[in-house]
Amino acid sequence: MDLESIHIERGGENSTLSFVFFVPLPAWASVGGEVDLDVDGDPSTGCTDPLRKGADYLLELIPYPRLEARLYRWRDGGFRYEGHLKALKSGRSLVVQIPSKMISRKLRFKGFSFTTLRDGIRGSYLLRPEGKMLVLNDGRDKGLPGWADLRELRVSFREREIVVVASFYSLPPIPVILPPTLGEAGEGWGVFNVFDLLYLDAEGDGREDYALQLEHRAARLKGGPLNWSLNLVIFERKGNEWVERGRYVLKDLSPYRRAYLSWLMGGLSVFNLRVNIKLSEFGLKALRSARLMIKGGVVSAIADYFPPDFASYASFKNRK
Repeated sequence: MDLESIHIERGGENSTLSFVFFVPLPAWASVGGEVDLDVDGDPSTGCTDPLRKGADYLLELIPYPRLEARLYRWRDGGFRYEGHLKALKSGRSLVVQIPSKMISRKLRFKGFSFTTLRDGIRGSYLLRPEGKMLVLNDGRDKGLPGWADLRELRVSFREREIVVVASFYSLPPIPVILPPTLGEAGEGWGVFNVFDLLYLDAEGDGREDYALQLEHRAARLKGGPLNWSLNLVIFERKGNEWVERGRYVLKDLSPYRRAYLSWLMGGLSVFNLRVNIKLSEFGLKALRSARLMIKGGVVSAIADYFPPDFASYASFKNRK
């Protein structure tokens, strides 16, 4: 889905934030997005991530199992959950109600939309820290492109390390060269595979303490370098909620750009990813009684970035 603009309109107690697309959204479209909101207009406050530097709030639009919006606020070194917001589809737009108190003349924002595809694994599986390898074979799925269709998943678990090896049926459409036909002004786009699969019961008491979310991310903004990496996002359970504990780059894949072009030209049919998670490096410890649950699936997405950098809410619209 090709994003035309992100528009904010101020109201009374609540204002509206709209993702506006060039064509009406079909009922079956699984389209979501994220918006970084720099409320005070000061890049030195808020999020310290270079790609989100200065953002005080993160608005996340979740397309499944039903459309919903979640608001996070930056504090204590991470984005912490604030609450749910109303969201709906309307014609060419995804519309979210946000508190008007978040809007000021200093407000800056940037964001992206994403069209998602999900390949879930059948059932759930349990591993003890014995080093045994779990092998799951997933057949070819109709309607999924090869880069979003999980072919095989291998997982092993030891007290100090989790190893994940995943293969897909084809190479992802990584934006090594930014096509002028993608993005209304070629402002940027990206490809993601998010593995929502691993849940760690560190003490073996039957309670899942951590969710370990792997992210294969390849993105490029207009005029910028390819940002291609394997990442780990750790969520910790706090009561009945999952709170982001940290986000880490496991491997920078950007130097492999030339190899990727060679693979692409050579017609490579299978794409493999391997991740070694050394638990001690992330402040995690698993006892011998620990358990690793494998369940859920892989969510893949193509993202359309807009605008490429923070812009004023009052006047940013991209036209063809």
